[in-house]
Amino acid sequence: NRIPLPQDYASILLCGILSDTLILQSTTTTEIDIETAEYLSNITNLDIQTLGKDLLSAASHIDGRTPQEVVRQDMKEYSEENLTYTVSQIEVDNPNEILTRKEQFISELEMERRSRKAVLSALMVTDITKLTSLLVVALEPSLAQFIDFPQQEDSVYILRDIVSRKKQLIPLLSEQIEKLLEK
Repeated sequence: NRIPLPQDYASILLCGILSDTLILQSTTTTEIDIETAEYLSNITNLDIQTLGKDLLSAASHIDGRTPQEVVRQDMKEYSEENLTYTVSQIEVDNPNEILTRKEQFISELEMERRSRKAVLSALMVTDITKLTSLLVVALEPSLAQFIDFPQQEDSVYILRDIVSRKKQLIPLLSEQIEKLLEK
């Protein structure tokens, strides 16, 4: 509505938009997001690209954080008929931070999967520099044959050009879980 805003409010709102849209590059970015970010940038005198990169870089480091903290920070639970699964997401500028500790993350995901009696618990690791993701998973063995993402290594799948959990990944996972239900 282009109402006058104090600079500190405009800064916070701009940070939220840039974080949520991966600096206006996510497939979920709308024209309203772009227009609003530009409007807020003019109020704050903050450069969209510089602020966005600083925000994403600050949020992406996992040093000193436990796998439990990372997995639970942004976990959502989904259901497909009578089957439950979880997908957490973290945005990083270097997925190797996760991959070097892969076994710890898989162990944490497996504990989540079992405690929820889920068929799958996954961590979507979105590389904010390449706008693509990896999917680190703990899954029920019966589901493994239905996962048709390219596999990078055991329990790690490549999600090329997928950065949105809600709009991109969940529809694909739902299709794969439906195949299990049809079996």
